Amino acid sequence: MFLSDLPSPIAAFVSAARAGEGGSLLSALHAVDVVTEGQCEHRGADIHAWGERLGSGSIALRPIGARQQHGDIVVTLWLELEEERRQADTLLDFHFRMDSGRLAQISVGPTPRPRMPPPVDDYIRATNRGDLVSLVSAFANDALVNDQLRDYWGRREIESWAARDIIGEQLTMHVVDCVYHYDHVIVTAHIDGTFDKRGLPDPLAMAFYFAARGDKIVQLIILRNQSGT
Repeated sequence: MFLSDLPSPIAAFVSAARAGEGGSLLSALHAVDVVTEGQCEHRGADIHAWGERLGSGSIALRPIGARQQHGDIVVTLWLELEEERRQADTLLDFHFRMDSGRLAQISVGPTPRPRMPPPVDDYIRATNRGDLVSLVSAFANDALVNDQLRDYWGRREIESWAARDIIGEQLTMHVVDCVYHYDHVIVTAHIDGTFDKRGLPDPLAMAFYFAARGDKIVQLIILRNQSGT
């Protein structure tokens, strides 16, 4: 599912977490019975304290995807510690359970991530951070990007493409599969962002065909994945 389709109580929580709005975050938690984080269970006043830590401003959270799973709505959030921005980050799955229209339970755990070559991982991290400089730096000077059958040669054209179609549309990638095939890495990801979603499938699966040399991407081909992944 797209992030824009989240039920309003979950959307309120995600929006407040992303903006670091402590008051709004605590309001979104007012009806929650229990928050589970690993082996820790928070109830009552502990939920309030948990929400205060989350909305303290020392943590940056960026939603990158949402899906339904076993009756829960699962939102994947990219978490960065403010003092370690660009050095340490992690993906967390927030499992939300609704009850009669209210947000009743939240469970938090790490998001499984497939192993990827460093430049491919750099590209995905930069996309989800909205970091144009790091995204372009993942490519070789003479790299080729083909996005939906249109070529962009070299870093200058790639930067213009990325600024418009990746950063400009707040694109996010939730990786669901990674396949190694000879010298290529094929990443399938569910895509979200501010682009026009009318007529598009939900989730929107895209295939990213990466070729890398050393620590740089030399070719990237992006196509709609029609295989049902």
